[in-house]
Amino acid sequence: MKKNQLLLCICTLFMAHTAFCQNKKVIIEGQMNSLKDSDKVTLTIDPYGAPGFDDLRKTYVLPLVNHKFRFSVALPKSLSRFELIFTEKGDKRAYANLRLKLRVNSYIEQGQHLIITENNGMNIFSGSAAKNAIVAHEVNTQIKVPFEMVNPKNGLLFLKHSDSTFMAKLKYLKTKKRVLSPDVYDLLTADVLAYYYGKGLFFCWMTGDKLKTAMELIKDYKAIKVDDYVNTSMFNKKKILMYSGSYTKFGILQQYLLDSCYKRGKTDLQLPKAYAYFSKHYTGALKERLLMNLLYLYKDLGMVMQPYINNTLAIATNQDFFPILNDVKRTRVKGVTAYNFTLKDVDGNTHRLSDYKGKVVVMDFWFTGCGACRESAPILDSIENVYKGKEVVFFSINTDRKKEEWLPAIASHQYTSDKTINLLTDGMALKHIVSIKYGVTAAPTYFIIGKEGKLSGNPVFPVLDNGQDLSYKIKQELDK
Repeated sequence: MKKNQLLLCICTLFMAHTAFCQNKKVIIEGQMNSLKDSDKVTLTIDPYGAPGFDDLRKTYVLPLVNHKFRFSVALPKSLSRFELIFTEKGDKRAYANLRLKLRVNSYIEQGQHLIITENNGMNIFSGSAAKNAIVAHEVNTQIKVPFEMVNPKNGLLFLKHSDSTFMAKLKYLKTKKRVLSPDVYDLLTADVLAYYYGKGLFFCWMTGDKLKTAMELIKDYKAIKVDDYVNTSMFNKKKILMYSGSYTKFGILQQYLLDSCYKRGKTDLQLPKAYAYFSKHYTGALKERLLMNLLYLYKDLGMVMQPYINNTLAIATNQDFFPILNDVKRTRVKGVTAYNFTLKDVDGNTHRLSDYKGKVVVMDFWFTGCGACRESAPILDSIENVYKGKEVVFFSINTDRKKEEWLPAIASHQYTSDKTINLLTDGMALKHIVSIKYGVTAAPTYFIIGKEGKLSGNPVFPVLDNGQDLSYKIKQELDK
């Protein structure tokens, strides 16, 4: 009798566990009639929105079979943002516009099912997650900008365009409030607010006279009052904003850059001032996410990070953030022992960091097609000339997926010079152990390692100061 009761108990627990796991799963499937079976479908689940955190993002890839695909995956949170993109085998450019039209950005909740049926370049959504996808498509589809974005004289037009886009998107979203869950509605509202606050994106690429011209032309601009449309003091208290990447990075952070940097003729963010500002003006979940964004997004700009990391670790409540902060601390704080990597050069020779003990090592991570990498290459070349013949080694570490792309890029001298040691990550790119150990999530990324194999802190992006900080930090390590 007791044995039967025990078996019944075990079966009940197993069934409950199975039901629980099934409820956490989502199904995203579709039929793409205009694409080929050689095309791939990539699903990215990002619980912290886009842009989020690389370590918490999950990516799944399937081929189209008879024009169909089907993903069944578990969500890490009750609600996650997801992106669905279609790529042709071999990364060819055919059908590029079609695939861009078919791209899906939306939110999905545990237990939901989304079905996408495509005909003649148009997606039709059905299933329990269809309402989310339909509304998200309208909210996240950019309204075409009727002017040249790269012209600083169009800054005023852009600001007015952002205001009108914000009002149009919000008006539409409010009509759909009743068909969405409260959390999805709030995250989409945050996406819309990013249109209003994200005006700094127009000016982020400008420097010198271009920035000065743009700021002069917008000095009399009067923005609409966002609180006439959304009570931001109440809205910003919502815990769900912890999971909005667009609101925190493309919205609030860009607004800060516009008001505190660009309007004052500056292009570089000062971490101490920004950290103090967000700590003072925001609270709760939103404050925590904003501080995380600061430390994560600006970890490669040569700033003193440790006191801000330690403070954020002390106040953080989200357990997901602890390993990310500790990883930044491990890979960006001066004095930490650098990972002893092993990589091969063009000729197949093996290079280990430990082989260069007693020398200052400069590492430059880049990939073919990276505009910022090309822009910084001449500056790096001039610095290499300064330290030629001295106890300094320059490593150029490429993150291309194919050696066939890497070799012509080296030969072109657009990214590296003949004074560097060119190394490849074996086609593993950012998934290679050297990228992971150094916390490389973008390019270009630079590291300076002292004679004893300790991190010397990341230099400022060379283009911002013509390489002065990089050169100064190399000299500091040489003089030790």
